[in-house]
Amino acid sequence: YSGPLKDLDLLIKATEGTSPVYNGIAKTLKAYAFTTMVDLFGDVPFSEAFLGDEGNLTPKFDNGQAIYNACLALLDDANGLLKQPSPVAVSGDVMLGNSAAAWRRFNRSLKFELLMKTRLRNANAKAELEAILAASGTDPVIT
Repeated sequence: YSGPLKDLDLLIKATEGTSPVYNGIAKTLKAYAFTTMVDLFGDVPFSEAFLGDEGNLTPKFDNGQAIYNACLALLDDANGLLKQPSPVAVSGDVMLGNSAAAWRRFNRSLKFELLMKTRLRNANAKAELEAILAASGTDPVIT
């Protein structure tokens, strides 16, 4: 929480409204990190996770399903941001080679995975999964 996750949270705040691609990448990575922690540990701090600077040294643990729902919303937001032109070119991206299109593919794949994991508890999962599959023929980024 005090290293890369804190850095992602700061990056999201710093790039809000100024660099949509970096903001989308940071939100995608945040969703990936938190859903991985839920898969490994169950309930973890999420909504109060980065309030230590404000004196909250004991954040509450959020329900895993609530974190998944928040991360699905993060991924939707990030996907929209990754489609926008950015005044700042992405550089130094060792994961996906500075490609917003590759980040969109990763984002959509992660969303697909999360929807599959929550399909029994998420009433909208089937429709959203079908929409992702239907878009694979029309969206040039999905392969």
